[in-house]
Amino acid sequence: MITNQALWQSWQEKNKDLYGVCCINVAKRVMEILDEDLTPLHQGYYPDVHTPHGIICRADDDIGAGGITGFMASCVESIIIHCHSRGEEFKKANEK
Repeated sequence: MITNQALWQSWQEKNKDLYGVCCINVAKRVMEILDEDLTPLHQGYYPDVHTPHGIICRADDDIGAGGITGFMASCVESIIIHCHSRGEEFKKANEK
């Protein structure tokens, strides 16, 4: 669930170019996945879809983004951490 609607709205308004819209769309799908599947997250990588990396890759595939860059994935992660109710869990599962 989006917990910081104002920040989410702000990011959507500021990211109108193709690069930014892609990040927003992937983040939106990641948040949907987090809402649909409440399985606890842990560290790891794709294809494990209960990791931040796995969820981002799945979201990328789901919307047909074509393979986002590492920087774009970092932007998506930041959006999730600051806007979603599972943001802190997402952050901790991605710490190395």
